[in-house]
Amino acid sequence: MKRTLRLGVVFVVLFCAQVYAAYPQASPQSKNESPKAKALPTVDEIAAKCARGSGGKEAWAKISTQVLTGTMEIQTGGIKGKIEITSKSPDKIFHMFSLADGQFSQKRGFDGRVGWEFDSQKGLKRLEGAELEEVRLEGIFDTEVRLKEVYPDMKVVSMGRRNTFLKFTRRSLKT
Repeated sequence: MKRTLRLGVVFVVLFCAQVYAAYPQASPQSKNESPKAKALPTVDEIAAKCARGSGGKEAWAKISTQVLTGTMEIQTGGIKGKIEITSKSPDKIFHMFSLADGQFSQKRGFDGRVGWEFDSQKGLKRLEGAELEEVRLEGIFDTEVRLKEVYPDMKVVSMGRRNTFLKFTRRSLKT
C-alpha cells in the first residue's frame, strides 16, 4: 500500500501546486533576469494557499465523511477494476480495490488505533510498524489544511515553470 500513500502524497502536492499556480503571480521574468533571482515560495505560503484552495478549516469542519469511487482498466490485459476510498473524520479510512470481477481484491483500513489489510491472495493481517504509520497518515481526514502538522519536515526544493516541488519526509505525527 506504499503506492496508495505515494499516490495520496502526489495528489496533495499536485493539488497544492495547481492551487499555487492559480493565484496571481508576480510579473513574468524578463529575459535578462536569471531564474535563481526569483525567490521560492515558503512552505508556509504554499500550505496557506493549499488550505485556502481546499476551502479552509471551516469548510473541512462541516464534512464528516468523504467517499471517492472510481474505475480502472489495464488495457494490455483487458482487466477492469473498481476503487473505493472512504474517509471519516477525524482519522478513519477504508480502501477497497477489486480487479477482474472480484477475483483479486484488497481492503485496507484504519479505525484511529488499529490498522489492518485483507488481500484475497494472502488473507487478513494486522498492520504494524511502518505499515501502520503509513495507513495512519492516509487516515488523516483534512490533510490539505494541516500540511505542516502532517509533514513537519516539508521543504520547498525547486520551482518549475508552473509548479512548485516539495519534499516530504515521512515522519510520525506528534500525538
